Amino acid sequence: METQHTIQGQELNYGYPSIELLASDVEALRKYSFELLNKFRTVWNEAEYQEWCVIQRILHAKYTQC
Repeated sequence: METQHTIQGQELNYGYPSIELLASDVEALRKYSFELLNKFRTVWNEAEYQEWCVIQRILHAKYTQC
């Protein structure tokens, strides 16, 4: 999944892994979640926040199944 962001007039393209692909790999999901969380400390992006929320729901569901 490729996402475009505009920060202070600059358009940036980031290639992020698909959440669906990561859903089977809990450790990869946790790592990606941590990366997004660290990004929020400097740049706020609503779309990435929503993506982070989805990851948290997936992780919660996986941990409550055990």
